[in-house]
Amino acid sequence: MVNKLKAFLISFKIYLLNLCFDTFSKYRKKKQKEFRESLSDSVSTTGTTEDWIQNQKDLISELRQGRLSEFLQFETIRRTMYYEAKLSQFIELSNSENWNFIKNGIKENIYGQPKPYKYYPLSGGNLIHHAYSLMQLIEVVGLNRFLEISSVFEFGGGYGSFRRLVANLGLNGKYVIFDIPLFSNLQKLYLDMVLKNHSTIFKDEVDQGKTDKNDLFVALWSLSETPLSFRKKFEQILKTSKLILIAFQSEFQGIDNKSYFENLIQNKVIVRGLIKPVKASNNNYYLIGTNDNSRN
Repeated sequence: MVNKLKAFLISFKIYLLNLCFDTFSKYRKKKQKEFRESLSDSVSTTGTTEDWIQNQKDLISELRQGRLSEFLQFETIRRTMYYEAKLSQFIELSNSENWNFIKNGIKENIYGQPKPYKYYPLSGGNLIHHAYSLMQLIEVVGLNRFLEISSVFEFGGGYGSFRRLVANLGLNGKYVIFDIPLFSNLQKLYLDMVLKNHSTIFKDEVDQGKTDKNDLFVALWSLSETPLSFRKKFEQILKTSKLILIAFQSEFQGIDNKSYFENLIQNKVIVRGLIKPVKASNNNYYLIGTNDNSRN
């Protein structure tokens, strides 16, 4: 009851603050104006599916008509990019030996009008879920190894929440997000609002013949939602990444994802890999990987 009341009060406070900033913040007005002017009716078909083509169309409509400062309430965002952590996941996270470190990065931002997480109202459900996913990596490689990360390649960045989490935890090195242009623009708007300084690199094309080495490759329910032929383009990036954090559903449009990722390990695209079920989420898995030039 106390948490519900606290969540309601925080939600109302967020609403009032967003209303105030929308009215008086020249910076916010400028960024939102630039974003709307960049919106196009064209959608990307590269490496995507019919479902994601329709999702782009739906989101474009919502972004044109709705208040940008409330975009996290848009139906398409809630359906495709926002997953509230289960209570059992939060309990595991909060009981982790790294909880005191992780909780420094999960204070929710007001932009987007996020709904306070009912079990921990200072944060949001999706941010908690991202922290839970990140914990899977930290528990395997260790906190010290995580803190050494200076370059990240994220495949499919949602609206920028995971990137925000990593920055809040002190990792401010090179960060690349690969995504379709519409989502890249949304990520840039969001990150400009919630991070004081960030030098995120946004890409929507693969650099053929050139592969930068990365300390961490991240793909949370993203790589697993693309055609097999498109995934092939990223295997070299996987090979040259020291650490790997992937989340995936067991099957996507007839593709056996579990077999696909197991084969990556067997074929040494990922030298050492652990596949484990996601707690309280049937038929979903994490892959934690390390390559031969990394330390456990």
